[in-house]
Amino acid sequence: MASFDKGDEVLIILNADPDAVASALAVKKLLRYQVKSVTIAYPNEMRRLSNIAMLNLLKIKTEKLQNVKVANYSKKVMLDSQPTHLRPSRGLNSTRSSTTTRPARDGRRPTSISARITGPPPR
Repeated sequence: MASFDKGDEVLIILNADPDAVASALAVKKLLRYQVKSVTIAYPNEMRRLSNIAMLNLLKIKTEKLQNVKVANYSKKVMLDSQPTHLRPSRGLNSTRSSTTTRPARDGRRPTSISARITGPPPR
């Protein structure tokens, strides 16, 4: 099982639709204090006005996957996407599962996320 470290740069890859964008935002918020950086990228075109409005209203920064150097990221998380959506030559040929838990604060319950992580196995 993989885990996230303070030095990790995480790439979240999603198929751009509202539920995937919301999931990516949740993962980004959960990881924000556990890793160095989190980038959200999508391989498909975002054309639906509802998707664009959601990104603008919630100020969610995203990148086109084609404009991102995948090799620069130590961890990749795929949300609402399939490995077949991406070419293996992009460095996304190995997957494993990971669960991370955000500690409880202010009397709240701990929050856990599970994700498929792609890339080379941890050293």
